[in-house]
Amino acid sequence: MRKAIVKIAKFTPAQIQSYEDSLKYYRDLKNSLDTAKEEGREEGCMEGREVGRMEGRMEGREVGREEKAVEIARELLKNGMRLSQKGSLFILESYLYKKRSFSR
Repeated sequence: MRKAIVKIAKFTPAQIQSYEDSLKYYRDLKNSLDTAKEEGREEGCMEGREVGRMEGRMEGREVGREEKAVEIARELLKNGMRLSQKGSLFILESYLYKKRSFSR
């Protein structure tokens, strides 16, 4: 570090101007890159949140449809569905329960 300072101290006015211009260019470029990275991170976070919301809505709709199917099947049983068909309801409920348990 000291050697660099000694070299800079010996610069002519033209060399000092060139050195300062070089530093300014470097700093401007670095700031531009840092800003672009930060904006990219922010944009990525926003996109990630939106994707998460969409996936959550889709999952919620799927669970709602499954719950509605079970509710309808239970109503059919209450309204006199034959015993041989009741096994189908049990299979449906078991499948939906297992599917929810593994997807979480």
